[in-house]
Amino acid sequence: IFYSYESIDGMGNLSTQNPVNWSSNRFNAGKKYQAGYFYSNHQLGNLDLNNTNLFESNLEPSEYLASNYKAKEYISAGYIRWDQDLSSKTSLIVGVRIENTSIDYTGNYVQDEEDLIGEIKHKNDYTNVLPSLSLKHKFTNDFILRAAFTTSIARPNYYSLAPFISVLKEDTELFAGNPNLKATYAINYDLMVENYFENIGIVSGGFFYKKLN
Repeated sequence: IFYSYESIDGMGNLSTQNPVNWSSNRFNAGKKYQAGYFYSNHQLGNLDLNNTNLFESNLEPSEYLASNYKAKEYISAGYIRWDQDLSSKTSLIVGVRIENTSIDYTGNYVQDEEDLIGEIKHKNDYTNVLPSLSLKHKFTNDFILRAAFTTSIARPNYYSLAPFISVLKEDTELFAGNPNLKATYAINYDLMVENYFENIGIVSGGFFYKKLN
């Protein structure tokens, strides 16, 4: 919920309110812009907006109706891993993770920013299989090669999934969320070599490649 406040008797003359000059180095845009004098953030922060003798409050539905939503998201997962030494110098780790995502979203159907027409509910359920493989090989005790193939996901932002609709008839514009957005699926390849030195520690170098769908 969003309210705007208006002073009933006015705020008085600015020159009598110890204003702050936001020109010169006090202004982020630089000293060539003369912003001038304003109320200080301390003065504004200490105003008693709840005092009905001083301020009149007004509800501003255009600021929150389309932005408000309800969301429930449930994630369950399981993982299987197998470790195997192929030789005294080479070891392998193979695994797979399975994730199930279930979402339940409710958004608002808004017209002309201020009129709530109703609610829109949407449910979605999907499963991701995420395999991985890691290999480690010791050429010597100090010189080691590591390689990996992994997969992962990145889910959309919560608000991007909200099934809201905001219609502006006069401007012939419509804004809407997309509850059917899929999670980004990443395929990752990593290769690294490292060498340990007694006097300087470790020197390593690597290469990676990612493919995002």
